[in-house]
Amino acid sequence: ILNGLRLPELAGESPRVLELERLLAQPLFEEVNREFADLKRRTNRTPIWYSMFDGPRNLESLAAHVELPGLYEYLYRRWSGAVHGLEVFDGKLKGRDGIPYITQLRAIDNAQHVTLHTLWLQLQHFQSFVGTLLPERLPELDLWFLKELQPLYHLLSGELMYSIDEVYHTH
Repeated sequence: ILNGLRLPELAGESPRVLELERLLAQPLFEEVNREFADLKRRTNRTPIWYSMFDGPRNLESLAAHVELPGLYEYLYRRWSGAVHGLEVFDGKLKGRDGIPYITQLRAIDNAQHVTLHTLWLQLQHFQSFVGTLLPERLPELDLWFLKELQPLYHLLSGELMYSIDEVYHTH
């Protein structure tokens, strides 16, 4: 389908690209640049940030390294096929009474679940950030959560707030 399609060239000389290249060429990043180039040469691929300096080689190892293997198991292993387009047809051809139909690819039937986990991840990031850089403000963050977010969190983690009835096409 895409045979012969020409993609536009990235503007390698754009002011933003030039500024980023200038920043990365500073002595501050010399060790990182050297590690990046060495790892790229050794593996023959663009290094993933967490694999540099003998870091984990894949997401599963990264999750174990930061002591969140459950997060990997639950979110990544569960959702990676859908996110990476590997489940495009899984469960999309359905039928009732022998009549097949195709469901939409991006249904919202998991929106509440995804929103709950997105909120949880953001809270983890906020808590880690504040705990590391502004530990004296952790009590303030706790109060903010209790007042502003806990009601939403409980609402999202409770009963399903919506239901989607499947529509079966008969003609």
